[in-house]
Amino acid sequence: MPTRTEFLTLAACTFVLACSVGAMLVHHREGGLAAWSEPSPIPEAVLRSLSVAVAAPTGGDRIYQALDYQCGPCHTEESDNRSLRRLHPSVAWYVIEFPLGMHPRALDLALLGLEAQRLGSSHLFHTAAMASLPPSDAAGFGRFLAELHMPARARPLASLRKDENFQLRIRKSKLLPIESTPTHIVFRHDGTSAITHTTAGIRAFLRL
Repeated sequence: MPTRTEFLTLAACTFVLACSVGAMLVHHREGGLAAWSEPSPIPEAVLRSLSVAVAAPTGGDRIYQALDYQCGPCHTEESDNRSLRRLHPSVAWYVIEFPLGMHPRALDLALLGLEAQRLGSSHLFHTAAMASLPPSDAAGFGRFLAELHMPARARPLASLRKDENFQLRIRKSKLLPIESTPTHIVFRHDGTSAITHTTAGIRAFLRL
């Protein structure tokens, strides 16, 4: 159970997001896989406070990806995302840990992602975790964890599950008005923003 301070923090975050959503007029751009909605109802400062930097050059366009590491569609589009990051290195890419309840290992992977951030190895963790879809069975998941090659200083999962700061951060992320993964909140260098669910939508909005 969250403490009173944590509850007030979560409530304040919910209020800010609700006000932001209610105050903005959302325009839908139809385009099949390249569709997007603009502007984003989520302030970038909120996204930045909850995100993990995967590729973060200074300035330029920014992408915040709400991600569940056990999400099939997230893995399906990852090769396109890697290609975008390689071809457009000036684009900053951040991940928001957003584990879905339907995936039994998603929360553990989100906790490991936050631990990798604490140890300065977010890019390496993201690359390894997205190399293949993590299995759910105990034996398969154990082998998958071994292949992540977490830093030697990384705490075991049993400790991460008890980390209240990590748990609170994930609870805050789950308050965002996001219903599925992958969801991309995209900000152009000129400050305009949009939400899309595909790499094609990112390319269309950023005109890449």
